[in-house]
Amino acid sequence: MIKGQNTTGAKRLISYALGDGYTQWMGMAPEGKFPARLGPTPGSQAYVQAWRRLPSGVDTKRRLDAVYDPQTMNAISGVWTNLNRWAIPQGQGSILGPVSAELPISKAVAGMANGSMTPTGAAREARDAVDEIATSGS
Repeated sequence: MIKGQNTTGAKRLISYALGDGYTQWMGMAPEGKFPARLGPTPGSQAYVQAWRRLPSGVDTKRRLDAVYDPQTMNAISGVWTNLNRWAIPQGQGSILGPVSAELPISKAVAGMANGSMTPTGAAREARDAVDEIATSGS
């Protein structure tokens, strides 16, 4: 929200997007999203369960839980409970934006996937790129 602007409208949008509209938002390409909010109340798994049932695909639509086996769905569903955070606990939260924008890790993984880099080379390249971002302050 921008200070001094329409904060009432912005608050309503945020409340909707994080509440009643959350599942609908996830429904736009659910294969590329996972609910960071597990449910509308503490302990609820409503958004996780809704995500599992969302139709996915371009030409042919199928529920995510019909595409992926239960073991895969459970592994994906456990991400937020098992996620080890990085950057913020280490005092480097300022690099999160640039790392997200410049995609050094994704680029290194793509290089490995297309055969232009070894796994060791990809790891080195990603590390060096993130180090460069951290030291440049960009």
